[in-house]
Amino acid sequence: MSLFNKHLDVILSPLIINPQFEFHIHSDIRKKYKVDDVLFGSTGNVVFPNYRTVRELASKINQTRKSSGENKNEIRAGHLNAMGLIDEINHVIIRMYEEQ
Repeated sequence: MSLFNKHLDVILSPLIINPQFEFHIHSDIRKKYKVDDVLFGSTGNVVFPNYRTVRELASKINQTRKSSGENKNEIRAGHLNAMGLIDEINHVIIRMYEEQ
């Protein structure tokens, strides 16, 4: 088993069983879309404990954009989930680099 596969298994196994992703959201964006403080971990990253929470945030962003007349593309919950997964994979890659 390669070093990459070993680390990927370690990080992805719990995510498959209990998907929980986190990523950074700028404070201005938090205020604009009224993202609940409850969603933020001790590091300041937004934490999505389940898919329902991600769908609710995507809906809130889309409603705010629509009511303010912004004609931007709709945010999809799947895109937010993908962003969180990419962030977690980046952490694995950085840890692997630091260990070498």
